[in-house]
Amino acid sequence: MTTTASKLFFGGAVAALLSAWVYGWGTGGGLTGVMLLGFKGGVGELMGYTVLVAVSAVLAGTGVATSVLRDADPEVQAALVRLDAPPAVPAPAGASYWPALGAVATVVTMVGLVASPVLFVMGAILLVAVTLEWMVTAWSERATGDPAVNRQIRNRLMYPVEVPLAGVLAIGVLVVAVSRVFLTLDKNSTSLIAVVIGAVILASGFMIAYRPHLPKDAVAAIVIVGALVALAAGIAAAAAGSRSIEPHEEEHSGAPLVGPLGTSLDAPPDASLDLSELTQ
Repeated sequence: MTTTASKLFFGGAVAALLSAWVYGWGTGGGLTGVMLLGFKGGVGELMGYTVLVAVSAVLAGTGVATSVLRDADPEVQAALVRLDAPPAVPAPAGASYWPALGAVATVVTMVGLVASPVLFVMGAILLVAVTLEWMVTAWSERATGDPAVNRQIRNRLMYPVEVPLAGVLAIGVLVVAVSRVFLTLDKNSTSLIAVVIGAVILASGFMIAYRPHLPKDAVAAIVIVGALVALAAGIAAAAAGSRSIEPHEEEHSGAPLVGPLGTSLDAPPDASLDLSELTQ
């Protein structure tokens, strides 16, 4: 039996799928192609059609999730496990980093909109990731009455996704931000900054490895501070622009180069060269 929220999501999924069919057919796709997702026939303009189909799939998946979880209704869940009343859920303990990271992602997205397309894409990806993490965390903190079980539920759901994505995102942010800084500074300053960045990363890794019992909050604070410093430096460098690089001019020493027909290779070709001169 579908719930109220799942009906809303299923309706949105159907509307998005119908919009994809209409959009694909209106942009030159075949009727069979747009209905069969391009397996037989064209789908018209690919980007818009793909986005609409993806939105439909996400909404359908969300509708299935809300239907299975019964809209996270504690009374329904208590009835499923044969409890007289839902257990009391304590308030979440500790501070949440997601609001601060969401603000940082929003700032990066807005700055990248006018400064650099790379920063805009990075900020948009970070904003989507923070929104997803925040939503899952808020749901898991109220899943059961035991905070330890809630934490295990959240980690089991998100660790397979967030660990590899966080590594890729961290490497991408560091590489792009540092490259912007290198393109802004002169040659000597670039070498010095590269040595300093390498020394800081090496020292941080040594400190974390040397003290394996370091609190997770301290490690998270080190990583977040480093990421914020790299982002700030990258944004400032992108706003300042790249340094002017003079084109390299090749110089020939000694006599000018002479071709097989006696013409100089250093001089521009002469359009008025007569064919009778080449046969002499």
